[in-house]
Amino acid sequence: MKILPLKIKASFILLSLQILATYCNAQNSEVVREDELAIGVKIVSGNIIFGPNKFFITEPNSVYVQPGIRYDYPIKLFTNRTDRKDASLAMQAGFLFCKAKNFDSLYFNPKNPTYFTLSAGLYNLSTISVGAELFFLKGLGNRDIWGAKFLSVGYNGKNIKINAAGEFYAQIINSRNSGIIFSVDFLIKLIKG
Repeated sequence: MKILPLKIKASFILLSLQILATYCNAQNSEVVREDELAIGVKIVSGNIIFGPNKFFITEPNSVYVQPGIRYDYPIKLFTNRTDRKDASLAMQAGFLFCKAKNFDSLYFNPKNPTYFTLSAGLYNLSTISVGAELFFLKGLGNRDIWGAKFLSVGYNGKNIKINAAGEFYAQIINSRNSGIIFSVDFLIKLIKG
């Protein structure tokens, strides 16, 4: 029981440190950056507990797919006489499709979980971007989940974005059903900033 609050505290401390690192590594810019809109797919690996107990778990060796859309809005952190520090407020939405673990049972066979995902975070604007996000997964027939991308490192190219992240999640109803998953985003920019 005391381990879970420690996990939650640790994830929020890591998220705070990541946001601080993003602030410290914000891009110096003389020009004003523009908004970016991208579509792509997110690949997720790891076990997700999606029901009331440990029997409702995703397949341990499979990957899950999330098609989605991402909007990046550049924000000015501060300006002084010599330089200006900018960062990016990133908002993302999509649907996450997972595969439930199958059991040899006539009475217990859970359905594959599906989620509507919303996330928001802060990233720096450099080519190698670092950031953190908070996310909410609305269960479509299963339990809702919240979490944090506590470490997200990526490549921010002219036409594409690629991010790799570690994510901590917990169910809203029963926060003991929690864990860590890993994800990789592949995005193609439709509107380039």
